[in-house]
Amino acid sequence: MRYTKLGKTGLEVSELVLGTWPLGGGKDWSGVSEKDAMAAIECMLDAGVNFIDTAPTYGLGDAERRLGEALKGRRDKVILQTKFGSHWPHKEKLPGDKPIHDGRKEIVYQMIDESLERLQMDYVDIFMMHWPDTSFGTPFSETAEALENLKAQGKIRFVGVSNFELNRLEEAEDLNIIDFVQYGYSMVDQKSKPQLEWCKERGITTESYGTLGAGMLTGKFREFVQFDEMASRYRFYKFFRQPYFDRCQDLLKVMDEIAAQKNVPLSHIAINWNLSKPYLDTVLCGVSNEKQAQENVRAMDVTLSEEEVARLDAAIAKIELP
Repeated sequence: MRYTKLGKTGLEVSELVLGTWPLGGGKDWSGVSEKDAMAAIECMLDAGVNFIDTAPTYGLGDAERRLGEALKGRRDKVILQTKFGSHWPHKEKLPGDKPIHDGRKEIVYQMIDESLERLQMDYVDIFMMHWPDTSFGTPFSETAEALENLKAQGKIRFVGVSNFELNRLEEAEDLNIIDFVQYGYSMVDQKSKPQLEWCKERGITTESYGTLGAGMLTGKFREFVQFDEMASRYRFYKFFRQPYFDRCQDLLKVMDEIAAQKNVPLSHIAINWNLSKPYLDTVLCGVSNEKQAQENVRAMDVTLSEEEVARLDAAIAKIELP
């Protein structure tokens, strides 16, 4: 396992972060059993992964609950990050429900207590705002005040934000409270690069999610599929649409060549391409079972040369995503 020290926090963590969205079970992802979830977590912990990301929206709290069980007796061995600010209008998610993005101070207090109860813990290392408040327009200064109070109470150690536009980061800069940021970033999704660079320059730790491009960068999609317009891949990722899909195939061919030379799966190339970027500290990968966990862990035995990164960069530039 490879480790890195994180910006101004001084924490030393694995470059690979365990993402637990799939481990929330059937409420979010079909077929992820309790047994598979526990085996995946155990595999990554045993391999030296000590940085874990979760959220109360993952499986309507089941990801946190499962983590709490898995980490009994190992709490002091991990850096744990959970989130706040996104919740559903109904306790049980109903068809057609859209998430509420909420930064009000009462929600900050409510969500930390609920998460700590599910996790069976007294504190979390990082409490991250999942999305900026677009539902109530709460000024971040109010959210920050609540977070400072939680620090003083010992319920959280550090603060993070996810999916913030650059102008929101700039507005929050004077508050000097943000220690971590998390953004979707991969070979086929680089729109958050300005935010990542801005944060890295200021000693704010950077994390990526969506590293495998919703499966595109594993080689799973070699033939064009016309997804329904309501499908997540169609709505969230332009590279599943034409002409970008065909252009991505040219990138996959370059990845195939490098992967064959190293005798590794394409996922290892995608993970290490992210880690080759100086503005990224850690890479988050979600897992559904022990097999996926093992494959992700083995990616830490691989490195890309400058020449290989340059070849990949040249292929990525030709996709010309909007």
